[in-house]
Parts: sequence; structure tokens; C-alpha cells
Amino acid sequence: MDKSVKPMLKTRLIIEVVGFPEEHINETTRLIAEKFGEGVKEIKVSKSAMREATKISIDPKKPAEEGKFFSGFVEIECDVLDIAALTGIVFDWMPASIEVVEPEMTLEKASDLNAVLNDLCARLHQYDSVIKVLKSQNVILQRELDKYKPADANPKDEKD
Repeated sequence: MDKSVKPMLKTRLIIEVVGFPEEHINETTRLIAEKFGEGVKEIKVSKSAMREATKISIDPKKPAEEGKFFSGFVEIECDVLDIAALTGIVFDWMPASIEVVEPEMTLEKASDLNAVLNDLCARLHQYDSVIKVLKSQNVILQRELDKYKPADANPKDEKD
């Protein structure tokens, strides 16, 4: 094996889709299984398997049969060019699980690692900013809704 050529990362990942209706979850997982890595030179898919949607409960106190949500997933085995491409998969596809199978150890240049970490920082700051904006909008909307709450029809009698 040529030591100047860095081996690709043999990777196994699971992408889960949750929601409803059941047909939408099945169609989405099917599309992921078919399209993942398509047209991306840094990713070579070797195998993908889809699990059909099953009913789940998002409330731990209720059995799955009472829920309206479904969960399906795709398990994908692929070769990924490098850590940067793997980080891109994590952000773009948000897998429920990811495992680097081979090689057991890698050597990354500091500049490559710095680029990955800075991209990670930038994306986390971007997500943090979006969350802060959404929280602020939620507070404003709640204040507006509170203005239209009906007065309590039966106020409690205050006793001495």
C-alpha cells in the first residue's frame, strides 16, 4: 500500500427520520437510502439498508400504539475521504449514530484539523444564533397572546 495516499475512512452511520404520516417517513428514508452520497466525490457508498417506519411514542408514559409518530431509519456503510468530509456528513445529515470502522488510527495535519474545528465552531455559533432569535420571537409571541387571554370568569374568593 502506498503510504503517501491516505486511506479513506470506512464508516457506518444510521440516519433516523421521525414524524408522520407513516408514508412520508417511508418515502423519506427510501430517498435517503437511494440518494445519500450521490454526486459527492468525498463519499463512496458501499451499502445501504432501510428499515420501514414503525409507530413510536414520544411520551415515555404512553405506549407506542397510542402515539401518532413514526420512526424509520437507514443504515449506510460508506468510505469517506477525510475528517472534514465526515464532519460535513454530521452537520448535513445529523445521523443518530456514526462509527469509523477503519482505519483504527489516523494522522491528520494540524492545518486540516484546525479547518475542521473552525468550521465546527462557526456552525455551532450559527445554530446558537438561530436558537436565540427563535427564543426571542417566542417570548414576544407569548406576550402578545397573553394580551388576548380572557379574564378569569370565576375569580377565587379571597378570604381573610
